[in-house]
Amino acid sequence: MNGIQERITFDANKCRTLRIGQIDLFDCLAEKQYLICGYALPFGYGRFCRHPQRKDFAEGSSRNKPVPPPQVDPLE
Repeated sequence: MNGIQERITFDANKCRTLRIGQIDLFDCLAEKQYLICGYALPFGYGRFCRHPQRKDFAEGSSRNKPVPPPQVDPLE
């Protein structure tokens, strides 16, 4: 970046999370937001989200929407 650092400002509208199994753990999917977020908890190679609205962030993510089962024609 030619010696110019990118300025990152926290924006909750960019937050996305992914629910891990049936437990109340959510993986942070927001790019670069975790660097300045006080709710991001580093763990291994990822980050857990502890934000009070983490469930809303997951529900708003297209990755967490339920996928309907494929429609299959019955065998005759």
